[in-house]
Amino acid sequence: MESNSQARIAFAAVATLCLAPLLASTAAAQISYKIDDGVPETAMGYGLPADYVWMNRFKTVNTYDTITSVELMFSDVPNGTPVTVCVWDDIDEDGNPNGALLVSRVDGVVSNSGQPVFNRFDVPPGKVRNIFFVGAFITVDAQYPATVDKTTPSQQRAWSGADAPGYLDPEMLPMMYPMETIGTKGVFMVRAIGTGSGFPGVVLYGTGTPGCTGAEPLAPNASPKIGNATFALVGDKAPALSLGLGLIADAQAYRGIDPFGVGVLLHVDLLAATQVLALDVPSDAAGHSVSTVPIPNDPTLVGKDFFAQLLWAWPTATCVLPPYNLSSTNGVALKIQN
Repeated sequence: MESNSQARIAFAAVATLCLAPLLASTAAAQISYKIDDGVPETAMGYGLPADYVWMNRFKTVNTYDTITSVELMFSDVPNGTPVTVCVWDDIDEDGNPNGALLVSRVDGVVSNSGQPVFNRFDVPPGKVRNIFFVGAFITVDAQYPATVDKTTPSQQRAWSGADAPGYLDPEMLPMMYPMETIGTKGVFMVRAIGTGSGFPGVVLYGTGTPGCTGAEPLAPNASPKIGNATFALVGDKAPALSLGLGLIADAQAYRGIDPFGVGVLLHVDLLAATQVLALDVPSDAAGHSVSTVPIPNDPTLVGKDFFAQLLWAWPTATCVLPPYNLSSTNGVALKIQN
């Protein structure tokens, strides 16, 4: 407990030195899912008129995520060709898209065809759990629209299929086959962007600084809505039976900063913030923590952004984390919802 007290005194002291603001990163927080190396070597499609569908399989960084964008490269189809971009959730968690659940789709058009350029399609936010698929389908006439990175092993992560022209239904996919079964190696040039959380108004970002048991995840228990009296930040892998420091501020340090030289990354910018809330955060014997932060039923809060993080001090008998045996969680971005 002595090390915790010292840590809290240290943080209180450095907070009083916040005399001049630093430039806080305002980059949009997001998690990028990709398995390709960025260089297409070939393209795939169908040798007859057909609706051709292709996709990559991914796994969420956290248990849940909300996919907001899909990125694709195109080949061998004219710019302006209609295309439908989709997100599917693997509801039975078998890694196979046959039977996957469509959670989001958007219609668009092909651009930058034949160029090594990713085209971004913003999709209606789609909630996925663990394994999910992102891809597209397009009506072709003996064309090959799907670019392929042949140097990255597929490992049954790239899938494709076909249906009669105009008949493909993304809610009931045709029989899908992994890349390996059709004699081609590699993965599709398809990527996804998510928020890192399954709750609206929540984005997880940054890495924090690992403690004695590894990275310390932090996530909320619900969407940050006004009037939510049970809203809480849930942490793990903290020192057992300890008292940590929770920070909530209105300024973000997206990549992480250490302006006070204490040896941990801060994902809230205390120097640029105009509002800072400090919380006592107890952990249990297993290193779990739950910090309840009731959100007032105040409509003027809707749309405002806040950023949260936890910091912990570890007993030196457990491990040594120079210089002050401190650790920090990832950051949590919260946009207050109605």
